[in-house]
Amino acid sequence: LFLRPPVSRRSLTPRTPQQRAGRARNMPDRVEPFTPGTDVFSGVEFSPQKERRDSPDSLTGRLYRDLSLVEKGLCDQSLFPRVDIRSAMALGTFARVKASKQVADLVRIFADAELQASIGFNVGTCEISLTVPLPDGGGGVRTSNQAVLWAMLGVMPHQEELEAMSAAWDSEASSQLLGNRCLDAFGKGTGAGINVVKVCWRTRTIRLVLGVYRELQRGIGKKGLFKYSPSYITLSGLQLRSHEDIEEVLAAEKKSLVAKMVKDTWTKLEEYPYIVGDEIRATLQARLLDYFDSGIKDQRDGFEPSPSHPLSFFLHGPAGAGKSTFVLALAAALQSVIRAFLHAERRCHIVKVPLNSMTADSLNSILCVQGISDWSIERVVEQSLCKGHSIILHFEEVPRDQDVQDTLFAA
Repeated sequence: LFLRPPVSRRSLTPRTPQQRAGRARNMPDRVEPFTPGTDVFSGVEFSPQKERRDSPDSLTGRLYRDLSLVEKGLCDQSLFPRVDIRSAMALGTFARVKASKQVADLVRIFADAELQASIGFNVGTCEISLTVPLPDGGGGVRTSNQAVLWAMLGVMPHQEELEAMSAAWDSEASSQLLGNRCLDAFGKGTGAGINVVKVCWRTRTIRLVLGVYRELQRGIGKKGLFKYSPSYITLSGLQLRSHEDIEEVLAAEKKSLVAKMVKDTWTKLEEYPYIVGDEIRATLQARLLDYFDSGIKDQRDGFEPSPSHPLSFFLHGPAGAGKSTFVLALAAALQSVIRAFLHAERRCHIVKVPLNSMTADSLNSILCVQGISDWSIERVVEQSLCKGHSIILHFEEVPRDQDVQDTLFAA
């Protein structure tokens, strides 16, 4: 019996074997690598019961076994013991932290999952860190504890296929990535939230920075709980850890990801609908490549383009040519692509400033923050950026007079 998470309130009736088989009708007999934004399960007849009975050692059989262990662990609220991480952080010295019962409990959790963790402590920030070696994954996972922790770190054998299978099996339970669900289960169970997950290929280890789960839950961005981006498997390189030249492979994977993001941006623009001219495509192609490349930092969800690679351009043409429509279409396309590849909750907002109705003084009065609760352009942009969203600052209807232009832009 495949172990499933608790059903939602809108589906309280138990599913019959016929209903479960119906939900799995589109599951494949061979799982392809998962690519964000695509549907890898396209109408292939599949019987999970038959597949697991007839070929338990096949790839699909192993995936079902591993996923069932993960789901069993996620349903078990007592899987991880409670750890008073706040008390451990307040001990003040590395020796006291290392000798504390709280840290011993954390180390034991990872030891039970065949991960030998070493302790670190930052005296200045009082941050506790755990460093675990990358497992080879040859023997697979045996317990729910091990399955959840390995999926949390992204080191499960065939993690990419597990993410795809989890999403296809039950969309209600899989609104989040499997890795993020495991991170959340670990934080809720132990009370120790994870703020940083960093892979070091020189030492072949993963470093985790811990904090109080409830406090990190209220934070935003890098001050909050760590979450994987939809492309975390590609960006972490953990599924390619058998390669010796891993840095070169990772660079090639990132380049391929950026190229696909740009390609999907043009596709989304045309779906808006907007007919993209050859001149616009040729002008923005290289800039979009630089823009996306500079915004991808690591496997954490988020998008932070570098100030040295701004996506800025000047649109000109007669009235009705589609300048404002292009800005709307671009915002929708960027939001869709960033959500699909990097940050599932990202919004792309437009702040529009009509310059034809402005003087230098009036523009100056709304540009910068004037008080605590004003609605200046700077305030609106700041509020959106602080919430982790993107902004398109759209200055439209630029006056034709060169002197007026110089005066406005000087403001």
